[in-house]
This record gives sequence, structure tokens and C-alpha cells, in this order.
Amino acid sequence: MSGIIPDIASWALGGGVGRGEEDNSQTNAREESSSQTQPAAISGEDMRAKRMARLAAMEAQNSAASGNGSAANMDVDDSSSKASKPSVKETAQPMEVDSPTPSKPASDSTVDAAVEPAAKKKKAPPVDAKKKLRRTKVVMLRRVLQVTFGTEATDRAPSCVHLTLDDDEMYNPQKTPGGIEKRHVAEILAARLSLPPSSRSLETVPHQPSGLIAYLGGCHKRAGEEAKELRQSKKKDTSTLEALGEILEEITLQVVSYAASSLMVPDLFELASEAPMQLAKCLASTATDPINSITFDVQGKNTSFYACLCEELHSQDGLDTTIDAVTKCITESLVKCKSLVDDIPDGGLGTKALYLTSALREMCSNKKAAVVLSNNPAFLLPPANTAQAVQVVKVDPPYMAQPQAAMSIRISGVKRRSGLGLESQTILGLVLRLGVPSASPTVV
Repeated sequence: MSGIIPDIASWALGGGVGRGEEDNSQTNAREESSSQTQPAAISGEDMRAKRMARLAAMEAQNSAASGNGSAANMDVDDSSSKASKPSVKETAQPMEVDSPTPSKPASDSTVDAAVEPAAKKKKAPPVDAKKKLRRTKVVMLRRVLQVTFGTEATDRAPSCVHLTLDDDEMYNPQKTPGGIEKRHVAEILAARLSLPPSSRSLETVPHQPSGLIAYLGGCHKRAGEEAKELRQSKKKDTSTLEALGEILEEITLQVVSYAASSLMVPDLFELASEAPMQLAKCLASTATDPINSITFDVQGKNTSFYACLCEELHSQDGLDTTIDAVTKCITESLVKCKSLVDDIPDGGLGTKALYLTSALREMCSNKKAAVVLSNNPAFLLPPANTAQAVQVVKVDPPYMAQPQAAMSIRISGVKRRSGLGLESQTILGLVLRLGVPSASPTVV
């Protein structure tokens, strides 16, 4: 214990906490020297006085050193253990500092994730405006006219008729950078209509209408639908809309013109043979498919193919002959019917009586055509006191209770201006005489 107090006092007087390693080393050296030179015996009073002085010095030193904080814990041991302990300078070792961990290389997925947003932001190469316009026109013609042309394999489509054109102007970008133009529509239609009925090119999937009138009517309807969509479109620029609109308008005019020419000159195209019968079949199909019929107004009142066709025929003085020919086709089949539920499978239109009467109704949907029908000599009974009124005609009388009377009428005939003459010899009578038999399951 005699060496502890001097050590504490010398530590306090030497600066205490906060001195560097050099001060601590000097303090340890002084302590060792003092412990060796200190006398062996010290009186109790001297010991207490030294203790008090050292304690006072320690308190003064602690109050003066405000930045050092509280004193660190100290290991107190006897002088022998103190002497055996190495100095601070000898035991101090350099601080071990962890070497910086090398950063791991980013994985491929991380790199891809970082590159992907940059790739998305990268602008696409500019598109050739003329090439895009050419492609748009070709696709539109596939939908409207259902035709293709060109020498590449991609220029064909199973649902379209592939045409072999005399000139490659329509699909050669060197000759027509902007693609098909308004002046090419008539040539394309002429190439399509000039195909013979036996041509392998007409074998499409799905099958296109075999008749010329039905095909042209479908083109007119599809062109009207495309024009309606273009007017409502907001994505295409003005120049593109105008170019496509001009082509569609030309298509609607040309299909009507070709149809009118085929009706007035049936030998113009092979596909136009029996054109009046084709028109009658199109009118009769209205009862089963009204939306796809030739009398359906796509763009408003009087915009159907049939209405435009009647106007074109009227302007060329061919409406009367056309309506009379179509009426004859309908009445020749209608005269074979006894009721509305009868079916005429052989000859003529080969359809039901109900569809035949619907064909007459659709034919009269145009006012000019209705006037022509009403002016037909066979529409009503001939005027009284005329040669036609007393003319005797052969008729097939209906069921009569007296078979002999029916046989007499069949042999001798009847006057045209009579009840039986009205039913069998007039267009109006052929329609009015039809009804539903009482034995039919359709009668409730």
C-alpha cells in the first residue's frame, strides 16, 4: 500500500486523463524511480499529509480539465505487479483497420434492368411516310375490293383474288412513290371483272360472290363503311385522310358505273351473264340478310348501292329496261307459287315465295324504280273496252268444288280483264293471291 498513494498523486500532478501516451510513459518512469528511492519506513502523519495534498491536487486538476470528462477506470495493483507490467509505449499496438471490401460487380440482371429504361427511351428510327402510305392503301384495297397484286409472296392473301396486271406501276415504288392513286381504280376493277367464271384465281377462302352484281354491291358497301370510319378517325394526318378518301370515292363511283354498264350490255363481261337475274337474286336475299343487302344505306338515306345504281341507270336511260327485265325474272318464279310457304327449287330464282315478294318490295324502295314498275302493262288489268281487256288467256284455275267447271276454264280460258285474269296475269294479282294455307303449321 505504501506505493499506491505516491503513484496516484504523481498521476494526478502529471496531468491525469487526457495526456498522451508520452506523458503516461514519463509518469510510469517517475513512479518506478520514486518507488525505488523511497525510504522503507514513513510515519503515519507524514503519510496522511501526503495523501491529503495529493487528493487536493487531484480535485483541482479534475476541475481544471473540463474537456476530459470522467476519469477512466484504473487498475490498481501492488508495486510488484506494477513493475512487472510493460509500459504503455511497449504494449501499444497499431490500430487494426478493416480493409475496404471491394464492391461486387453488378449482375447481368441488374445491368439489363439499368439498360432497359434507356433502351425504352431511345427513339425509333423515322418511318418513311411514303412507304407507310403505300402500305395503307394496299391494305384498304384488300378490305374493300378484296384483290391483291404484286410479285412478292407477301402480296397475296387467301381471302383475296390475286390479279396479274399488265403494268407494275401500281406496286412499283420507283414509278409511283405514293402508291395507288385515284386513276388506278378503274383499271383494277376491270382486271377483276374480266376474269372468267372458271378462273382459279376466284377460288378464295372464304368464297367471294360468284355474280358480278353481288360482288360490286359488296364493294360499294365496304367502301362506304371505310369512308365513314375515315371521317371519324383522329389518328391519321390530313394528307393521308384526303388520299384515302379520294380512292374510296372513286371506288363507289366506278362500281356503280360498271354495274350499270353490265345491266345494259350483258356481254361486256363473262361474269355479267344474266345480270338482271343476278340483280333479282340480290334483291331477294334482302329478306335473309338485310344488313349486307344492296339496299342497305351505309352513309345515310339513298346512299345504298341499289339507290345509286337506279340513279346511274336513269341518267343513261336504262332504268326502264332493267326494271322490266328484273320484274320478269321475279314474276316467272312467283307464278309457280300457290302460297307464301312454297319453295321453287327448280328454275328461276329458286327460292321461297316469301323471298320473291320481298324482292318486289325492295325493288320499289327506290321511287324511280317503283314508277317504272307501276307503269308496266302487266302491273294492273287492262282498261275496259280495249282489245287487251277481252283477250282470252289460258290460266290454271284454283281448286274448285266442281271439277268439270275447272276443266272447262282450263280448256277455254278466261278474259284477261277478269278475276282469274287478275290473279294470273297481273303483277299485283300474283302477290295478292298468295296467302298461308290453313293446313300449314305456321298458321296459329
